[in-house]
Amino acid sequence: MASALLRNSQNVEREMSTYQLSLVDTCFEEGQYASGIAVLEQLRSPHLTPSESHVRQLLYIALYPPPKPANDKGKEKENSNSPWEPVTPSKHIKQSQKSPLIPTVQASEAAIRLLKSFVLTNRPASLARALPECVGVSQWNERLRKIAEEDDEDCFIAREAICIKEARSVWAILREGKIQRKVPVSFEPQAKGKKKQRVVGFAEEDSGEHDVPAVVGEHAWPLLYWFLLLVERDEDLVEEDGSPRHSPILLSQIPPSRTNTGARWEADALLDVVVYCLEQYDYPQRKAAGARLWTALINLASTTHINLELFVTSVHGRLSSLPSIPTDWFSLMLSALPPSERSARFKIALCKEYLTSSATPMDGSLGLRPAIRPKPQARAMRAARRQGTDGDVNSEDSIMPSAVADIPVSLVNAYPLPKPEEVLKLLSEAANNSHPQDQLLKMKFDFLTSYAFMQGKQPNDNSEWSQMLHDGRVKQAIDQAFSGQGGTAYATLSRAVIL
Repeated sequence: MASALLRNSQNVEREMSTYQLSLVDTCFEEGQYASGIAVLEQLRSPHLTPSESHVRQLLYIALYPPPKPANDKGKEKENSNSPWEPVTPSKHIKQSQKSPLIPTVQASEAAIRLLKSFVLTNRPASLARALPECVGVSQWNERLRKIAEEDDEDCFIAREAICIKEARSVWAILREGKIQRKVPVSFEPQAKGKKKQRVVGFAEEDSGEHDVPAVVGEHAWPLLYWFLLLVERDEDLVEEDGSPRHSPILLSQIPPSRTNTGARWEADALLDVVVYCLEQYDYPQRKAAGARLWTALINLASTTHINLELFVTSVHGRLSSLPSIPTDWFSLMLSALPPSERSARFKIALCKEYLTSSATPMDGSLGLRPAIRPKPQARAMRAARRQGTDGDVNSEDSIMPSAVADIPVSLVNAYPLPKPEEVLKLLSEAANNSHPQDQLLKMKFDFLTSYAFMQGKQPNDNSEWSQMLHDGRVKQAIDQAFSGQGGTAYATLSRAVIL
């Protein structure tokens, strides 16, 4: 703890001065994005925090789509009543490349490089200020109201980047079509006088695609990789401070509970990104990004910030809704997790949920699972509440990234493991036909080996599990669980690992 305090005191960040901010603002206002990024690179320091506005503009520049190829015959929107001057596709490409305010491909690449460099030198919480956060509906409406009142940006790129601030989450800005390329067009203002200057404006380019937008846009992958670096760096710092490994920044991208009280659990949008990444079979880096994001989510689920029981039920429902052919999503998601106690605990919980829904009691009747209700969990008390500060009724509605220093070690989720007798019963019970046989065998294997792994961490050799190993009940359960077609290999491997 003392070393953490010393490290924090040595890495105190201060805001940029007005002069430093103006150097960057001037470049961005004139469309000199490469120059502005170069200035920020020169100013980059562990003791200097980049402004929230500048980081947001870097995010927008990084997400900005490149121009279409010259042979792309896509047409922009047609509107005969619009004051915009008609522009042919070829002329539009030339104009878009010449417009000084349109970010170039080189500027987008430079923005991503700088954002990655900031992760190495600055605190993740200072960079995360520019990201949208998942909050309740009332808080989001209040955010939009404040944005409308403060919308006085003169800089083109700063105005455009406000859409990031208005988004509901990071997953929203990664979605295909969130950032549309602008078409520079001109029109004559309806003003009196002999001299009328033609005014240049911007309209959104029609992509020509009207399908369901991809969960991650083709040009948003670099930003997803950057966000993963930010989350993993956040996890490192939290772990170094003595808390369980997790990322408060990732937590801020999960919606609060519907009652705005208790732990979070609805990670549907995040799971959509994980699944979409793991579907990129021809792109190893994208698939690896899905595994990294999935691992960070499971790390988070190992804390009391997440209601593990409701979260597991949600994940089970999501994976059950996906087609099992050609991809066995249960097996793929479990195999994507690295070996760790956190992963093993989650595997046990998910496999138990799966086997419980698949199990048929010995009397042949279909057992209905009882309704799951949130269990009370210990919550981290925020510093303001510990100090007796009142008046902030929404102080626990969302966990801000800046709250890392307030998270105690007691955040470890003490979700109990099932009893050995329950484990053997689930393995032995016959299964109904709601799941493929191969998938069922794999889930039984993961359930058993993960449980044995966690039991091996227990110091007591006289435990109930140890007694079951010695008296042959575990071996008998293995033989019965994998007695069907295709189970021989699983039975052999289970005996080799456990017995």
